[in-house]
Amino acid sequence: MYALQTGMLPNGVFLGNLMGMAVEHYRKLPDEDLEAIAEYSFSLPPIVNQVREKKAESTDDFDW
Repeated sequence: MYALQTGMLPNGVFLGNLMGMAVEHYRKLPDEDLEAIAEYSFSLPPIVNQVREKKAESTDDFDW
């Protein structure tokens, strides 16, 4: 729930890209709703995907 309210993980890493923008709206939700979102998210099985190598830093606001 902390990450949904602050945009930061407990280890100090900030959420990025679209998730970072979504936090602006999540932080306005009541705690009960945030708890329900967190509980649902943790109930889902993990997905397996390939993570692409990080691109060079961009000066754009979006990661195209």
